[in-house]
Amino acid sequence: MKRLPILLLVLFVLAGCGKTVVSTDLIRKNFIEEVASYHPGTAGSSLKQATAASNVLRFATEQKMRNADCKTAMEKAWKETDAKTQEYFRENYEGLSWLITTAFSDYDSVGNMFEDAGVAERMKAALGEADAEKDWATLRSAAEDVLSGS
Repeated sequence: MKRLPILLLVLFVLAGCGKTVVSTDLIRKNFIEEVASYHPGTAGSSLKQATAASNVLRFATEQKMRNADCKTAMEKAWKETDAKTQEYFRENYEGLSWLITTAFSDYDSVGNMFEDAGVAERMKAALGEADAEKDWATLRSAAEDVLSGS
């Protein structure tokens, strides 16, 4: 009978594994600044967008964020981000979001962008991660909440 509480504690701890609380600095560096790092219409911008998309998706799959934690960190990171970076993020976000989302549903239609950028294997690996689509949806939702409120 003494083993039951121990077993329940172990199961409770294990159930929380794989879900981390992401820091504001990680969101800012690996998401906001990554999305803001290129400028559409300039030379090589589509290659930079594909590279940023693969980095953002890899970040999302590595972090395994909970919705509430991600939203809180995103809101705080956004408030701490300078206006110019926010402007570039707004400018780039929709295209990057479309690229990642399309990669899940129709990789063949966008795969050449990742190949041309030299990140096809990294993107395919991120797309193949367990719960990758859910991880992206969590990060995307947090971003869209912040953008709709700003």
